[in-house]
Amino acid sequence: MKITETKRHLQQQRHEVGLYVMSYVRSIMPKTRWSLWARLEQTLTTLETPGANLWNALTTRLAVYDSTGTSLYARIQAELDTQVRAAALATDGEE
Repeated sequence: MKITETKRHLQQQRHEVGLYVMSYVRSIMPKTRWSLWARLEQTLTTLETPGANLWNALTTRLAVYDSTGTSLYARIQAELDTQVRAAALATDGEE
């Protein structure tokens, strides 16, 4: 459905720019016999796979401790807990 909608939108834009502009574009753009997707696949298969695992790198970064020995995750969780308690106190005070 998304592809059909995009094709319809592209066709509408071609009609909006007009015959002369599209004729010019077709005259300067060479016809291709290759597929963009095939070229992308070819490029991706020749690339080296990364040596580091993304999740391991993120775990290491999240486990960074500050001077008090508290991890980044623990500091974020403590801040969220503080905000929840403050919101609960504010709500209790309104009643």
